[in-house]
Amino acid sequence: MLGRSLHQGVTALAVNLLYGRSREWIRSISSSMWNYRGLRTSKCTRKVVVLDGNLAAGKTTLGQLVAEKIGFLYTNEAIMSSLEDQQQEKVIHLPYLNGELGSLERFYDDPESSDDNAFRLQLCMFYTRLLQYADALKHLFKTGQGVVLDRSIYSDFVFLETMHRQGFIPKHYVQMYNEMKQNVFVKLPAPHVVIYLDVSIHEIQRRLVVRGRPFEQNISDCYLKEIEDVYKERFLPQMHQTSAVLHYDWSNFGDVDKVVADIEATGAASRPFIDNMKDDDIQQLLLLIQDKQRVIELATTSRCDTQVSAASLAPKHD
Repeated sequence: MLGRSLHQGVTALAVNLLYGRSREWIRSISSSMWNYRGLRTSKCTRKVVVLDGNLAAGKTTLGQLVAEKIGFLYTNEAIMSSLEDQQQEKVIHLPYLNGELGSLERFYDDPESSDDNAFRLQLCMFYTRLLQYADALKHLFKTGQGVVLDRSIYSDFVFLETMHRQGFIPKHYVQMYNEMKQNVFVKLPAPHVVIYLDVSIHEIQRRLVVRGRPFEQNISDCYLKEIEDVYKERFLPQMHQTSAVLHYDWSNFGDVDKVVADIEATGAASRPFIDNMKDDDIQQLLLLIQDKQRVIELATTSRCDTQVSAASLAPKHD
């Protein structure tokens, strides 16, 4: 016991020296550790649940209803404006972009633009979803309350791969992105539950018209079908290896109570990181997700200098 207490004291001192945190902050980490141990050993069903699917699949409506019924926090799909605000306020520095953020509206208007807007857009969404996922984990650790997310960092690659298959993003960018993605995934635990909403392309187009966003009115069936194919060919098989995956036909919507029951029935089998992580690993994760810049810097790559903008990342030919 004495040795363990001494080890914990030295660890706390080292954290103070390395990160300059206050004693109150260190106590909050310890409190989160105990809270998390409670989650791991109890029979509670608090989880990180992620809803995925094509555009206008019904993720937001279902997510809000599910979160309300089971007492989870619901988080809307990450938006780039929050990333831009944090960058302007110098809360974070974004590698590879050099201040040149991408634009979703411009992408739908001109997906093949010569200034690499498609790739810069995807990098921005990657960073935005990465920060949001870290915040979701932090909320779970700190409060013990489960979280429902509208998409996550784990499905972000679906859109990059779709853009690549459609010819909007070249292969060398895909290789860079994949290296960044893998560097993140080895540090962050996967969600407990992934819910995939399957909707026909015809119905998606109808819902996009009803939703009425001007920049979504000319999206091709081919692009939407490519998103669906990447989800089914790559994303869902990958998530089956780490998470409980629930798949629903949502073309005519569905029974929310059944979805809630299915989430609750996933049980301990869908808690991969609670069951498998050691206390020291959890503590390191807690330290990581407290610092937004450290989270961003997980997404590094050896392929280029961090001060180069995305628009000039392409290899130069003599």
